[in-house]
Amino acid sequence: MKLQPPDLFTRIFFILVLTFIPSAFTFIILISLILLVMDIFNQPRIDSLVVISQNISGYIVQIIDYLTLQSKTAPFPFSPWQNHHDT
Repeated sequence: MKLQPPDLFTRIFFILVLTFIPSAFTFIILISLILLVMDIFNQPRIDSLVVISQNISGYIVQIIDYLTLQSKTAPFPFSPWQNHHDT
Protein backbone atom coordinates (compact mmCIF):
# COMPACT_ATOMS: atom_id res chain seq x y z
CA MET A 1 0.00 0.00 0.00
CA LYS A 2 1.50 3.31 -1.06
CA LEU A 3 0.81 6.22 1.27
CA GLN A 4 -0.61 9.38 -0.24
CA PRO A 5 1.15 12.64 0.71
CA PRO A 6 -1.49 13.94 3.19
CA ASP A 7 -1.61 10.55 4.89
CA LEU A 8 2.17 10.40 4.94
CA PHE A 9 2.45 13.82 6.59
CA THR A 10 -0.18 12.87 9.15
CA ARG A 11 1.79 9.75 10.06
CA ILE A 12 4.99 11.79 10.32
CA PHE A 13 3.17 14.18 12.66
CA PHE A 14 2.16 11.31 14.94
CA ILE A 15 5.66 9.85 14.90
CA LEU A 16 6.81 13.21 16.27
CA VAL A 17 3.98 13.13 18.83
CA LEU A 18 5.21 9.73 20.00
CA THR A 19 8.46 11.35 21.11
CA PHE A 20 6.42 13.03 23.88
CA ILE A 21 4.65 9.85 24.97
CA PRO A 22 7.05 9.03 27.84
CA SER A 23 5.85 12.15 29.64
CA ALA A 24 2.27 10.95 29.20
CA PHE A 25 3.23 7.59 30.75
CA THR A 26 4.80 9.45 33.66
CA PHE A 27 1.53 11.34 34.12
CA ILE A 28 -0.46 8.08 34.08
CA ILE A 29 1.91 6.53 36.64
CA LEU A 30 1.53 9.60 38.87
CA ILE A 31 -2.27 9.32 38.68
CA SER A 32 -2.02 5.59 39.45
CA LEU A 33 0.12 6.28 42.52
CA ILE A 34 -2.35 8.89 43.77
CA LEU A 35 -5.22 6.44 43.33
CA LEU A 36 -3.23 3.68 45.06
CA VAL A 37 -2.47 5.88 48.08
CA MET A 38 -6.13 6.88 48.29
CA ASP A 39 -7.11 3.20 48.17
CA ILE A 40 -4.61 2.32 50.92
CA PHE A 41 -6.14 4.95 53.21
CA ASN A 42 -9.71 3.93 52.29
CA GLN A 43 -10.48 7.24 50.64
CA PRO A 44 -13.09 7.47 47.87
CA ARG A 45 -11.68 7.18 44.38
CA ILE A 46 -11.45 10.36 42.30
CA ASP A 47 -13.29 9.29 39.17
CA SER A 48 -12.03 12.23 37.13
CA LEU A 49 -8.45 10.98 37.56
CA VAL A 50 -9.48 7.56 36.30
CA VAL A 51 -11.20 9.10 33.26
CA ILE A 52 -8.15 11.25 32.45
CA SER A 53 -5.78 8.25 32.59
CA GLN A 54 -8.15 6.15 30.46
CA ASN A 55 -8.40 8.90 27.85
CA ILE A 56 -4.62 9.39 27.69
CA SER A 57 -3.90 5.68 27.39
CA GLY A 58 -6.67 5.24 24.81
CA TYR A 59 -5.25 8.10 22.77
CA ILE A 60 -1.81 6.49 22.82
CA VAL A 61 -3.35 3.24 21.57
CA GLN A 62 -5.10 5.16 18.76
CA ILE A 63 -1.79 6.69 17.66
CA ILE A 64 0.01 3.35 17.70
CA ASP A 65 -2.81 1.65 15.78
CA TYR A 66 -2.68 4.40 13.17
CA LEU A 67 1.09 4.29 12.79
CA THR A 68 1.18 0.51 12.48
CA LEU A 69 -1.57 0.63 9.82
CA GLN A 70 -4.07 -1.18 12.06
CA SER A 71 -6.47 1.74 11.63
CA LYS A 72 -7.05 4.13 8.76
CA THR A 73 -8.69 6.72 11.02
CA ALA A 74 -6.24 9.40 12.07
CA PRO A 75 -6.34 10.26 15.79
CA PHE A 76 -7.22 13.68 17.19
CA PRO A 77 -6.65 16.48 15.98
CA PHE A 78 -7.31 15.01 12.51
CA SER A 79 -10.57 13.40 13.63
CA PRO A 80 -12.93 14.06 16.55
CA TRP A 81 -11.76 13.24 20.07
CA GLN A 82 -12.97 9.86 21.32
CA ASN A 83 -13.67 9.31 24.99
CA HIS A 84 -12.10 6.07 26.09
CA HIS A 85 -13.66 5.67 29.51
CA ASP A 86 -16.52 3.38 30.40
CA THR A 87 -19.79 5.27 30.70
